[in-house]
Amino acid sequence: MAGGADPKSGGGMVWPFLLRYVLMGVAGYVILSVSPMSLYGLLAGLFLPVAAIAWEAVYEGYAALRRDI
Repeated sequence: MAGGADPKSGGGMVWPFLLRYVLMGVAGYVILSVSPMSLYGLLAGLFLPVAAIAWEAVYEGYAALRRDI
């Protein structure tokens, strides 16, 4: 249409995606093998964003009910 680069093939998109998760797994293994106590930090880093999103949802629900939306 407007002329541009050829779209990536399916395989060309899958490998960077898989590589990202392999690198995260290696980093997690290194963190946990160096110090088992760092498991708490790893779990906090994984679950705090989830807790923040849940808290924001509760707050927005409360604000909507208070304004009768």
